Amino acid sequence: MLKVNYKNEFKMLPMSPSATGHQLHHACAALYGFKPSRILISVSKNTYLNQKQEIEKQIETSEITLKYIGPQISYRLVFMLEYMGPLLISTFLFSSTPQVYFWIFHFSKRILETMFVHEFSNATMPIRNVFKNCAYYYGFSFFVLVQNQVNFNVFWGVCFIISEFLNGFCHIHLRLIRSGKKGYQNPSSLLFKYVACPNYTFELLSWVCFGLSCSNARALIFAIFGYGQIRVWGYKKQERLNELFPESRRKFAVFPVFGL
Repeated sequence: MLKVNYKNEFKMLPMSPSATGHQLHHACAALYGFKPSRILISVSKNTYLNQKQEIEKQIETSEITLKYIGPQISYRLVFMLEYMGPLLISTFLFSSTPQVYFWIFHFSKRILETMFVHEFSNATMPIRNVFKNCAYYYGFSFFVLVQNQVNFNVFWGVCFIISEFLNGFCHIHLRLIRSGKKGYQNPSSLLFKYVACPNYTFELLSWVCFGLSCSNARALIFAIFGYGQIRVWGYKKQERLNELFPESRRKFAVFPVFGL
């Protein structure tokens, strides 16, 4: 018998310990009259229900928490829609310059990572997010690329490429340590030793180097806006990693300086 907590109100749900998370998920949806795709179930503070695993292997207490999350859309689909816009805008609406080539390279890389590298903790997100996220990326594509490139700095261009590859390395490392495993894993690469999210570090450095290499101040504005969101995500991931793996605490979230 499980105790289901929804908005601090409890209902009892009879379930066999050998039932799968998928069966529990659908049983909880039926209990409250929700569509299964519109609920999220937590088995502990930092762990969501694994639908493929038996519930006796993942539920430590008799209480689970249900959250109604509304109409959903696939994370992978949202990412593809976000990144296809900037790729198509830069390819067909702007002349061939180094900054356009860099832009195409960056978002092509993101699309490939979305297709073959990223694993998402949650399968879906609220459908309203697709409009907000696409407006952000499509709008900044026009904002950044409409500035004509005057010259090109090779040094910062090389730094851009290096940052892109280091960002990709971080993503591949995160994929490899989770391969065949469930739940959060402790990143072991040297890049993760002091910083919780070095992938964010190199993402921001990429845009700074992009702006400096192409003399594009608007790209630096894009980097500042990006940091505002990345900082929030970085702190959350830093807190979660330090809580789950206290033996290897990360002192910094995104940048190994000034606690940023």
